[in-house]
Amino acid sequence: MKSTQDGYAQAGPQSFKRGQVIFMRVLIALMAFGFLGTALFDAWSCCSLLARGLESRGWVPTTGRIEDSYVHETVSYGNGGYRSRGAPSHVYTPVVKYSFEVAGSRHTSQNIYLKPGLGSSGRRFASEKVREYPKGSTVAVYYAPGNPRECTLEVGVFRSYLMGPMISMMVWGIFGVLSVKLFLWLW
Repeated sequence: MKSTQDGYAQAGPQSFKRGQVIFMRVLIALMAFGFLGTALFDAWSCCSLLARGLESRGWVPTTGRIEDSYVHETVSYGNGGYRSRGAPSHVYTPVVKYSFEVAGSRHTSQNIYLKPGLGSSGRRFASEKVREYPKGSTVAVYYAPGNPRECTLEVGVFRSYLMGPMISMMVWGIFGVLSVKLFLWLW
């Protein structure tokens, strides 16, 4: 900083550049924390899904009955807004409603998997699940010991559970590492 005759400091080009560098360091540090934090959250999500899937293998089996089975189609346009323009996008979700009894109490559910609401942009996946569980058929239902409200038709770990969080974890982790490298390079 240069000092004028009246004693006031005057900002020169070096001080402005230093201020920019400090701003960039802070911004990149915040980005790195955000990216790495998101990656850690996705890693936690992946681990909890994996643990839950492995735990479900020990759930209690019982017999249930399929009450209803159909493919639910959701259509959205553009960005999902009612008046958005653009081609419609379709998501097909298998809906399988079933009932079962535990200790004389009747329970109902729609969980095919541990992670409910898995849909697809192709109708084939949903149609195959509906054909696998036709209305009126008898099925094996698995429920958590001591908590029959936590139940599913299919137990275990499925690749589709983990793909989203794993890909997200890798992408955010790469961005986080690159941000840290950039931060250290600016230091």
